Amino acid sequence: MQEAIAGLFRSRKFLLAVIDAATSLTLYFAARYVPSVLDDVKFLIVTLQPVILIVIAAYAYEDAQTKAAIAAINRQFFLSQEKGAQNAGSAPREFRERS
Repeated sequence: MQEAIAGLFRSRKFLLAVIDAATSLTLYFAARYVPSVLDDVKFLIVTLQPVILIVIAAYAYEDAQTKAAIAAINRQFFLSQEKGAQNAGSAPREFRERS
């Protein structure tokens, strides 16, 4: 359980979402208590949130591509290991010809 929570706090996507939420809440309450900046705060929230969501989506895409590349490399490695194991049972050609 603690490893999962530690992993969550190391996640770039999660930390960016927390920063986005904290920024939006701070701006919301600033506008609530200082009504003269309401329009500016709305503009900032509407402008910043899509950018942060696009960055989170880009991180998610990058992570998925990395995992797919690792899976492809592992698949090639295991296939080469299987071929090596199949050929290990037979003696090399030089030894078979000498016998």
